Amino acid sequence: MAILNMQSIPPPPPPPPPYPETGLDRIQKDRQLQGLWLNRFVAFIIDSIIVGIAVSLIALLIAIPFFIADFFAHGFRPEFWAPWSAFQGLMGVISLFYFSFMESSRGATIGKSILGLKVRAQSGEKPSLDKAFLRNISKLHWFLLLLDILIGLGTQGDPNQKFSDRYAGTFVVRSGT
Repeated sequence: MAILNMQSIPPPPPPPPPYPETGLDRIQKDRQLQGLWLNRFVAFIIDSIIVGIAVSLIALLIAIPFFIADFFAHGFRPEFWAPWSAFQGLMGVISLFYFSFMESSRGATIGKSILGLKVRAQSGEKPSLDKAFLRNISKLHWFLLLLDILIGLGTQGDPNQKFSDRYAGTFVVRSGT
């Protein structure tokens, strides 16, 4: 009969180290962080409405004379409305400049100001125009913005930052802090 030698059995390997915590992990547990991101979302909606109204007015002022001239020359043509697809591109470009200008000059957009948020550089000051431009480049298109947020929250780092915030060295805080 063989006797088991307990010393010959190696001990089990140590448990793997815990995986690094991401912004999404932190948001699930932290009510203040949830509130900050909710406020950022609402501020973005407010700012998008402001930019959308401005872009619509500009587009209408430009398009109405062309529409009237085209209508009298050719009658109603559905293909005349095809250039309106450029509206989304125009919205993205104007959004980029609106957010960049407001955040570099005032430290916040109108929406952020209403919700008590401000953008700061690592120094604690308002971001420079180039930093504000970098942090807002993803606002050219909704899909880029979604990726920016998901990459920022899905990786290690400050859970208050989108990926472009990390790259630009900026962050969003409540005005009282």
